[in-house]
Amino acid sequence: LTYTVNGGGVQTSFTNTVTGESSGINGLTFTAHQTGTGTVTVGSDRAKIEKGITDFVAQYNKVQSFIDANTASTTNAAGKVSAGPMQSEQEVLDIAAELRSLSVGSVSALSTTLDRLSDIGIETNGYDNKLAISDTTIFSDSLINDLGKVTTLFQDSTDGIAVLMNAFVEKQIGDEGVIPSKVDSIAEQDAGIDDQIAQLERVVQSNRERLMQSFISMETAQSQINNQLKFLQQRFGGGTK
Repeated sequence: LTYTVNGGGVQTSFTNTVTGESSGINGLTFTAHQTGTGTVTVGSDRAKIEKGITDFVAQYNKVQSFIDANTASTTNAAGKVSAGPMQSEQEVLDIAAELRSLSVGSVSALSTTLDRLSDIGIETNGYDNKLAISDTTIFSDSLINDLGKVTTLFQDSTDGIAVLMNAFVEKQIGDEGVIPSKVDSIAEQDAGIDDQIAQLERVVQSNRERLMQSFISMETAQSQINNQLKFLQQRFGGGTK
């Protein structure tokens, strides 16, 4: 099997399969199933890459919206203020802030002209922690003309944005993460509160039984007094004249 890569010199394979670097593209393997000539064109699936980035933005915003909704306070028409269930949880607010910081950070492996999300048209709106594709022209041009840099922007092994976010999220939700530890702490607090409630219920029940016995004793004593008074009235002719 003879072949050329990108118009280069003729190369020879002793089998009908060309794999790895021999194909000119790492990870690419092709096999000839019949004699003849042909052309193999390899290109990036830009639509799939674009969808991957837009999905990334959507999922990022979903996390930030969840945090916003559960840490905010609302006021109804009557002026009553209701606090979100996680309003006082500083760990949650720190997660939102760190995700935002990572989303606007730069990637050192790239030049200063394309080293952050804003350079490919993805920016924050300045009012909350969410992201948006603010310039679709810049975004599309980046995928067409600088796909390699866009890939590095997200996937650089040292400080790619997606890589850093994945590491941060894992640190928060992993087995030893901040969130599981917080959940365990809250569970322990809940268990302690349950124990206190059970103890108070026992005290209340004990007091109830004691009061009931006291009431019964009082009723019994009152009945005896009434019987004695009735006997005395009958015995000594009690009554009014």
